[in-house]
Amino acid sequence: MKATLFKELSKRGKDFQGRIDVYNTIREVMNTLSEYSAYVGMFTLLSVDQEQTKEV
Repeated sequence: MKATLFKELSKRGKDFQGRIDVYNTIREVMNTLSEYSAYVGMFTLLSVDQEQTKEV
C-alpha cells in the first residue's frame, strides 16, 4: 500500500513540477514581451518626437 501511495505522490509531484515549469516559462515569455513592447514604445515615441522637431 505504501509503495503505491508513494508512486502516486511522486507522479503527482512530477505533474505539478511540470505545471510550475510551464507557468515559469509563460511568465518569462510575458516578461520578455513586455520589455520588448516597452522598447518598441520608447522607440516609437522617439521617432515621433524627432519627426515633430524636424517640422518646426
